[in-house]
Formats: sequence, C-alpha cells, structure tokens
Amino acid sequence: MKIRCEGMPLTSLAELVRIANLPKPTTPAMEEQQVCFWAPAFKINPALLLSWARQTTIYQPEDDFLETLPVPPVYPATLPTQEAVESVAPTPGGIVTDKRMFFKNLRRMQINIEDSHLVYQPFVEQGPELIHEKMRIVLDRNALTLGAFM
Repeated sequence: MKIRCEGMPLTSLAELVRIANLPKPTTPAMEEQQVCFWAPAFKINPALLLSWARQTTIYQPEDDFLETLPVPPVYPATLPTQEAVESVAPTPGGIVTDKRMFFKNLRRMQINIEDSHLVYQPFVEQGPELIHEKMRIVLDRNALTLGAFM
C-alpha cells in the first residue's frame, strides 16, 4: 500500500531506513523511492499480522510481480482491504527506534492510502511451516487454518 503520512516524515524509503535505524546506507535512489506498507491478504491473529506487516515493510520486496498466479494450490486472499489498511497505522510504531517521539505524535498523524495492490507472495511448505521463498519469513501453517475462522 502506498500511503501519505501527515505528521511523520515517511515519504521515502530513505526516511524509513533512517527512522528505523536500519543497517543499510541510504542512496539518492532511495530518497526518490516511495515507501510501501505491506500486510498479509489472509486472516491471521493480530500479533502475527503486525509482525508480518513490519517485516515485509522493512524488507520492501522489489521483484517483478507476476501477472498471473501459479498453478493451484494458492491460498486465497481472505482479509478485506479495509482490515489491511488498519494495519498500516501500528506498523511504523513497531519499526521506529524513537518510540516516545512516535507515540507522542500519534494523535497528530493522519495516514491516507493512495494506492493498494494485491501481490502474490510465494511460500514453500516444510513440515508444519510455510517459509517465504525470498524473505525467509516463517509462518506456522496452523495460523492460516485458525485465521480462516476469525
């Protein structure tokens, strides 16, 4: 999701790297690249959803996205867009290093979604776990089963 955040400097990928104190150098290209916020498109418990959103937002996947889905089985998108949008506000709180500044300014922040897309994320099954192919994020398969009934 591409957002516009008033009340917090978070318009570029370079600003995300700075406020999160990530161990990577900023480049002029990062100053121009708009930061995207990510959320899973499937229902899982809130703590896991926020963890996934934080990890993928920091990772900022840049792959060429597929125009068609791979051969089934593909897990369906079960999270309504509005619920995914609601995960955007707490995500910076989990990323920023200066949490006092963030929460002090939280009331003044206004987050507006400019654009959103549904993006397929590939996982590999390994026993009871699903592992994201590139980010190496692990998700317990039972989390999807339980999330389907939330």
